[in-house]
Amino acid sequence: MVIGFLRQRKWLALLLLLSLAGNVFLGGLYAGAWLGDEDGTEEASSDGKGGEAKDQPGLRIFRRMAEALPDAERATFEAAIAGERDKLAAAGLAMRDAREKVRAVIKTEPFDRTALDAALADMRAKSRTFFEMMHGVMANAVAQLSPEARRKLSEVEWRGWRDRR
Repeated sequence: MVIGFLRQRKWLALLLLLSLAGNVFLGGLYAGAWLGDEDGTEEASSDGKGGEAKDQPGLRIFRRMAEALPDAERATFEAAIAGERDKLAAAGLAMRDAREKVRAVIKTEPFDRTALDAALADMRAKSRTFFEMMHGVMANAVAQLSPEARRKLSEVEWRGWRDRR
């Protein structure tokens, strides 16, 4: 009787361990889908050649917005953004470089609080510049759309950039 109970506990422990592993795996998949790019593909740059999204920060947002639009409105939206892609990409790269500088300062020994404060201030300024530019480009592009297309954009889920359809 005692041996039967121990065998049952062994199976129960194994099942619980497998369940935990499955939950961790599924949780990782969910987190990756929520935080990452939908398909991991390269975006087209403004010159039509392939360019990785990591080299064009912020442009993925506009691509996702354009995907939510009806085909007839997508060209109008993309044309309004096209002239600003290079400036937006440069501002995004400057913001990313400032973030990397903050990471580098944090790792530096001995730690220098003044250097960190300066790096954080630079990161805030570059982030503000990038987002002000991105929002201006977005507002100009949206202003050229029909009421129906603007309604479709309003239905895009902004957090995680998933369409709520």
